[in-house]
Amino acid sequence: MPKTKTRASEYIPAAEIPWLWKYFPASKKTAALPVIGHELVKISKEIGRPVQDTLSIVYNEVHVYHQDAVAELRRRLDADQSYLAKHRYEPLGF
Repeated sequence: MPKTKTRASEYIPAAEIPWLWKYFPASKKTAALPVIGHELVKISKEIGRPVQDTLSIVYNEVHVYHQDAVAELRRRLDADQSYLAKHRYEPLGF
């Protein structure tokens, strides 16, 4: 029997996006997470997906974002190297 998705499984906090740190160095995590969160809120509004709140042991209460908003963030990161460039890995300059 296939596993059905629950509403909670469709939402994820920014800090728990598994691929995020391939774009952003862990050393910039503290500075990058609020910016990433703002972008995810903006994207969520653009695509009509609600941003929800949940409790977190680490941060008390955090926003969680729909998987469609997270996928759109990744698409934008792939499409434009200058998108959120301040917090991304430095280009190697080859």
